Amino acid sequence: VLQDTKKGIIGRDYVLYVPPTYDEVRVMVCKDTFFVGRKEDMSYILNMKNQTISQIRGNVIDIISNENGEISYIADSMLNYGVRSSKDYWKIKPEYFEVFSVLGNNIILRKEKKWGAVDMNGKEVIPFDYEKVIGAADKSYVVFFGNKKQSMILKSDASTLSFPSTDRVLAINDYVEYKMKKENVRLY
Repeated sequence: VLQDTKKGIIGRDYVLYVPPTYDEVRVMVCKDTFFVGRKEDMSYILNMKNQTISQIRGNVIDIISNENGEISYIADSMLNYGVRSSKDYWKIKPEYFEVFSVLGNNIILRKEKKWGAVDMNGKEVIPFDYEKVIGAADKSYVVFFGNKKQSMILKSDASTLSFPSTDRVLAINDYVEYKMKKENVRLY
């Protein structure tokens, strides 16, 4: 709903879930439905009763976990990304330049000019040594490549597979195709 240039949310049941007091408002689902409202440089995570669960100066990118009364979400602070808890602390410090995706319990991020992955506690799963990253459309894996030593596949179950270094990768749901010298190779 829009009122005097401010936005809110009315449900299909005609219930006003979020009054029109925000510059922007979005719906996010992570086990439960939440709303993210934005006023100037502040973001607010709201529950279905319009109660503020968490707030931050910056943007809420995605809610990634909702367990034991604690919500974890990807947010930015001073244009760097990290994972913040609704209990008002950074689970993963905002020291990353870009977020590619969340894959299972891992987050694919860019630190300076290189890509890597960390788990939900900030422990490095894939080293930040890769120039490029591509994911399968079905979100079952992500490929890290553009490294002189090797290329890596990180699967949604957190298993990894290394294969020879390459600069060209095609990520299809059930296989990875890459160039090895003058021939294409497929990993199933």
